[in-house]
Amino acid sequence: EDVRQIFKTLTLTEGRLPVHVVDRVATRAMAGLIRNRELLMLCGTKQDSDEYLVTHALAMTVVAVNIGTTLKFSAAQVKSIAYGALLADVGMLKISSSVLVNEVRLTPREHAEIKRHPSYGLDMLQRLSHIPEEVPYVVYQSHERANGSGYPCGKKDVVIHPFARIVAAADIYTSLCSNRPYRPAKSPYEAMENVVLMCGKRLINVDVVRAFLTCNCMFPVGSFVRLSDGSGARVVAANPENYMKPVVAVLTDGANKCLPEPERIDLLASEEVSVAQAVDVEDLPIPDDPMIGF
Repeated sequence: EDVRQIFKTLTLTEGRLPVHVVDRVATRAMAGLIRNRELLMLCGTKQDSDEYLVTHALAMTVVAVNIGTTLKFSAAQVKSIAYGALLADVGMLKISSSVLVNEVRLTPREHAEIKRHPSYGLDMLQRLSHIPEEVPYVVYQSHERANGSGYPCGKKDVVIHPFARIVAAADIYTSLCSNRPYRPAKSPYEAMENVVLMCGKRLINVDVVRAFLTCNCMFPVGSFVRLSDGSGARVVAANPENYMKPVVAVLTDGANKCLPEPERIDLLASEEVSVAQAVDVEDLPIPDDPMIGF
């Protein structure tokens, strides 16, 4: 509701921002991280909503805050990262809705218009007071890429703001986890795999990706996996020591029958089982409960 209010106010008042609401969302995201990092990370996965800008902004904020704390930024710096993630796409409010919901490949002119949204966002935020001074520039650079192939200026990693590097990774991951008019959502594992591959191509900063893997692992929190003994499980926590060995809640046995109660296993401490592959929730005969396993 708070994020919806932020975008609604920006739409109706031509640039006025309810800064106290932005601060409230950022503060709550940081507090949620302290209370239960794993549950908070669920907000970074698949978003089924017609309000893409709203849900995407919240998902980006959650992921960016996690990465920022893993990189050991101060509380004030993490709050600035949260502001930047939350407001990264405000420039999209200046883009025609017909372009945003287009179900086919964008024309060169439409693609060029999309690429202007960081500039629109910078223009909107530079006129505002009471926000951290780096936030407009984080918003402006959140679509730059480490090898200089991004937009709007084609800046390379060395001159991209450290907070913008974090928001960029959060944006890519959460976008991939979301349904879009032109493609279905990827699974959290597929999204993380894409992030790692993009890091290898020098599109995303390597330190940011390493921190992201530390707090969310290769099989992201909330995703479903098949273990080496045939049982089905859900990832409920990351292991910073090993990206491939998360903590899981086993939900089905080797015959794919639902267990009476989930069984929690730390795969880092187990020599008997490991993750065999990522699976879709539809592959497991479990109740339709978004909190199952937690």
